[in-house]
Amino acid sequence: MADRASTTSGWWLGPRQVRALAAVVGLTGVVLPVVVVKWVTASTRLPAVDEGGPLRPEMVVVPAGAYTVGSLESDTERYPWEFDQHTVTLSREFAIGTTEVTQEQYQRVTGENPPTDSACPSPTCPVINVSWLDAAKYAVALSQRDVTVTRPCYEIEGEEVKWIEIEKCDGYRLPTEAEWEVAARAGSVMRYAGTDDPSKICDYGNVADVSSKLAENPERETFACDDGFAGLAPVARFRPNAFGLYDMTGNVWEWTWDWNGEDPGSSTNPMGPSSGQDRVIRGGSFGDIPRIARVAYRSWLEPSERSSDLGFRVARSLP
Repeated sequence: MADRASTTSGWWLGPRQVRALAAVVGLTGVVLPVVVVKWVTASTRLPAVDEGGPLRPEMVVVPAGAYTVGSLESDTERYPWEFDQHTVTLSREFAIGTTEVTQEQYQRVTGENPPTDSACPSPTCPVINVSWLDAAKYAVALSQRDVTVTRPCYEIEGEEVKWIEIEKCDGYRLPTEAEWEVAARAGSVMRYAGTDDPSKICDYGNVADVSSKLAENPERETFACDDGFAGLAPVARFRPNAFGLYDMTGNVWEWTWDWNGEDPGSSTNPMGPSSGQDRVIRGGSFGDIPRIARVAYRSWLEPSERSSDLGFRVARSLP
């Protein structure tokens, strides 16, 4: 990317992230550290998986620390099943993909090509119509092909997925629900990933906007702005949040590791219940209204569900 410095190690924050941080401070009054994330690139921490193309997603490392997540009871847009605002403590850093997994990445790693959206035929569009198990299998397949992975995180037998060696694994996986929200908020308490202003959301995400209203239903509630896409969009077409992550609000819903469960309250390294019926999805999609596009909003689906507005991004443990 044009504004990224070349580095071999250590922490780095480029001009684009500095501008984003300035916006965060100006909007919320939250003072963030000057250095927040470090980039994981093929030239620094992780060498290329192979010479044939970018199988590994570009990632950033989110530091360990205490983060505010959830929504206030006084929030008039809050749904009853959202978690109360609380503190999540992450005892170790983790890496997360800067974008949702693309059709090209998914096909090259798995050899499979799920049904795509005819309105977004580009290989850089997010992969859709993938179940939770499909996403977990992708993480395992990518881990097997990456020479830097020493301990895969998942063990899959049939439809059962076990997260093994939780404290030691360094393979690819799905982010936990808490990790996802920490990454989306990027140290802020803003309503959306990257902004607190509904009139600016179309700069940061592909949401239910004027173009989708005209295409689907003139009476539908939408944002008042126009993001340029009535449906699915290629990844990274909008501004990133302060951590350098794209599409954390909108485009496609994203699977997380967690089973749906009760509000965990303030906790350290939460991973959700040990069993359940539905897996949590976060982030909203191109078709979601302002209330649902909020970072605090959470939903869930049966792990076997597939949808044209549902994808995922990968994370990676860094012991």
